[in-house]
Amino acid sequence: MFRALITMMDVPTALSLLAPRTRHLSRGGALLIFSCLLLILGPLAYLWWRFDLSSTWDWFRWLIGDGSAAEAEVNTAATSAGADAETAGLVLLLFGTGFTLLPSAVQIGLSRFISVPALGFLVKVSLGFDLVTDWGPMWQMAAGNPWFESTFRWWPLVGLARLVAAGIGTVLASVVIQSATILVAAGLLYLAAAIIVPQASARTTVQVIEG
Repeated sequence: MFRALITMMDVPTALSLLAPRTRHLSRGGALLIFSCLLLILGPLAYLWWRFDLSSTWDWFRWLIGDGSAAEAEVNTAATSAGADAETAGLVLLLFGTGFTLLPSAVQIGLSRFISVPALGFLVKVSLGFDLVTDWGPMWQMAAGNPWFESTFRWWPLVGLARLVAAGIGTVLASVVIQSATILVAAGLLYLAAAIIVPQASARTTVQVIEG
């Protein structure tokens, strides 16, 4: 199962599989898929924030949030440098964004190097961190959903079903949804190239995007 999770986090490899499938689409086909992905992107991005990124931010808030030591240190440094409060606020915003995206960035950026001891350890730690912090919101949703009681009725089955649902939801939030959101966004870029420019030029554009 761990290998399957690592495979799902390996977004760069998935992009290399996605790009060729957009090169030979007609403009009509590309436009249809583009429209579908555009509809999907919003809900996926919300789910990623609601059940993954927001819990990460809540965990790091003590370190970089209002009244934290980091805020005091940034304000002191900004004052010493002659910067205004807006600049200090921008630095804190960048810190907050960086910490919120840190586990996802480690998982997506380093999953291909899982066999490298130090980097593989970072991936495992970030995945474990996400699974732990994402469990709370998922369990709250499962515990508050009356569907389990009306469906399973017997309380041991109700509790077991809620545990299973929360566990599956935690894996989805920590791994699948974040990767799917990035892949859908990348797919929109590839499809936009196929729609806007001729097919030959689209291949060149896709190659440029791939680097």
